Amino acid sequence: MADLLTHYVSARVAGVGVRDRVSATLFATGVFLPDLIGKPLDAFAPYMAEIPSHTPLGLIFACGAVSMLFASSIRGRAFWALYLGSLLHVAFDMMKDYLGDGGVLLLHPFTLDSFELGLYRSEDVFYLLPANIGILAILWVMDRRRRARHPEVQM
Repeated sequence: MADLLTHYVSARVAGVGVRDRVSATLFATGVFLPDLIGKPLDAFAPYMAEIPSHTPLGLIFACGAVSMLFASSIRGRAFWALYLGSLLHVAFDMMKDYLGDGGVLLLHPFTLDSFELGLYRSEDVFYLLPANIGILAILWVMDRRRRARHPEVQM
């Protein structure tokens, strides 16, 4: 699993073009949703109960349930923002090296085959930290400049 900061930065970078504040916030929340569901299940539920929280099919149900907490006028937008953010989380988790064990059961419940791309390891989080902070600083400066040019459009 990528660390929370890396997941957050991935949501900010992928959502850089989203101008609607609610959608951008829900997209970033969606990036955290698989771990918000999966980690407590991993700790307190039976073995493998957390697996659906990191699969596209399982996340449809989770995001659908969470989107029901919103007003009906934004429920569809909430679902898609949460779901796309959750899929981004799964994509970053799939890039990790799980030492050949496979990390993401992408097609669960249809198969128990797991997938991993092996692009980074858990300890690489320490190498990514300066890059993540730098990316967030760049996004912050870009946002400040945009707000200075267009003060009437506040997000």
